[in-house]
Amino acid sequence: MTSMKSLLVFFFVGILALGIVHAQINPKPILYGQAFNGVAAADGSTVNVYPQNSPGDALSDTVGAAGNTGLSSYWKVNLNNLNTDVNNGDKIVINLTDGIDYTVKTYEVNLNDGIVYFSLNLNPAFQDYDGDGFFADVDCNDNNPQINTNAEEICGDGIDQDCSGQDLSCEFSANITIFVGWSSFALPIKPAGIDNSEQLGQAINGLGLDCEVVMRYNGNTQLWEDDILGLADPSFTLSGTEGYFIFCNQAGVFNYEGNPWV
Repeated sequence: MTSMKSLLVFFFVGILALGIVHAQINPKPILYGQAFNGVAAADGSTVNVYPQNSPGDALSDTVGAAGNTGLSSYWKVNLNNLNTDVNNGDKIVINLTDGIDYTVKTYEVNLNDGIVYFSLNLNPAFQDYDGDGFFADVDCNDNNPQINTNAEEICGDGIDQDCSGQDLSCEFSANITIFVGWSSFALPIKPAGIDNSEQLGQAINGLGLDCEVVMRYNGNTQLWEDDILGLADPSFTLSGTEGYFIFCNQAGVFNYEGNPWV
């Protein structure tokens, strides 16, 4: 029994040591910054930080002297203290609240960042988190620089780029008939929000047609080009002067909206 206990203790110590070594070899960024309400320090407010796909695994800090930094307006959390093993490309949500107002910023993990500074503000008139020059009191998505009151609206893509309150309807529509096996088609109008073969294939797959590859004949190179859907292989841009082929396992009709090619 004693030897069994010793073995278990050795096992758990070994697991702990491996965890420490892993954390040292794969350090996660430290997030810190300042928090305000307008121009005043938001001391006493709470910053909650968590992975977007695991909101229950949260780190918290109090802004100001009562928090991790002990400095007015400052806060700090260490992503190494999360239970979730975050990796490059993972989204981290940073939420600041004083119990009445709140603001949210997102951070895309880069394990090479080391220490990352964020400025948070509970007053929308002082927020420009995406750096597009438009504050959150008029910017309907302050975490996306492609969306603001001066952005070009793309019709029919389901996104309100110019913060008008709704997506713009397209003036034109077209249909692509999809057969089982190979289908050939052209694009008489440019599909809204679709620029390349991967995007087109995934949009058609959204109908549940289980398509596998999109192809075209490149007249400039005299070569066939293919884009295997769902893989990181190169995709090709679309135009209104070429013909395309797609291989699908089910039949259907892809109806899309768009505008004339320019």
